[in-house]
Amino acid sequence: MTNTDLPPITNKNVFLSGRPSSGKTTVMEMLAHLLAGRHLAGFLTLEIREHGQKVGFKAVGLNGQRVILAHVRSHSHRRVGRYGVGVERLDSLNAEELDRPVNEMDAFLVDEIGKMERLSPQFVAAVGRVLDGPVLVIATVALKGGARRTNPARKMKAGP
Repeated sequence: MTNTDLPPITNKNVFLSGRPSSGKTTVMEMLAHLLAGRHLAGFLTLEIREHGQKVGFKAVGLNGQRVILAHVRSHSHRRVGRYGVGVERLDSLNAEELDRPVNEMDAFLVDEIGKMERLSPQFVAAVGRVLDGPVLVIATVALKGGARRTNPARKMKAGP
């Protein structure tokens, strides 16, 4: 089979899935670096560690905005496991990154589509828009334990 025999690529949404700490964010950081100079929007989710222990997560927008997404000492009533989730902080990042005009973007990078992020109706709506839009979306999706493979786009539209 030659390259001309390959079927055309028709899906512009790319999902990278794996268990927690499997390197998904590292791949997204590398992609952001490799695509420097392109018009990118989105965010990376990075661990917050204290004394070698994971205590939370921060979301870092590709344009520089940083927000604490979740923390063990958060007083938020919105919780995923031991983490209190700052939905309002994620919403401000969404407004800056995912609500950008698609005609100005080359790609959206979303790290990650997970339980914490899906607590935000604004996030769910924004990701749904970019997934349905004309621009390339590269997103990460965490797999837990024996999780079944699912269609992340369908899961986003279904809500939390």
